[in-house]
Amino acid sequence: MTHKIAIITSRDVYSNYGDDSNTIINNITEWTIVSHEDYLLLQKAAARQYNFAILEQPVDTPAFIAKTIADYLEIAKKEEALAEADKKKRAAQALARKHKNELKDRESKLTLLKKLQEELGNL
Repeated sequence: MTHKIAIITSRDVYSNYGDDSNTIINNITEWTIVSHEDYLLLQKAAARQYNFAILEQPVDTPAFIAKTIADYLEIAKKEEALAEADKKKRAAQALARKHKNELKDRESKLTLLKKLQEELGNL
């Protein structure tokens, strides 16, 4: 089994205005295919150094979810549209419940009115 990897070095930058931090990539190597044994050896070395990380490219790259910013934008737009449709659906359901409750309340008031008219007669 082989792995296609690149190694990055990075540093964390902390904000003066809160708990925000960003990671800045200092360097990235070329993509290289290594054996599974070499991959495991590099993982152990990466665990000992804090600014050293391994990136692995998927074996089946065409099946990878998104490769470009346009792909990520398309995914985000679809999620936004689904959220908006869900919001509209919930608003319509809430309006229907409100209408049903108002109708039920009106019916109960009419029933009470008829009952009072029968008891008291027309005054």
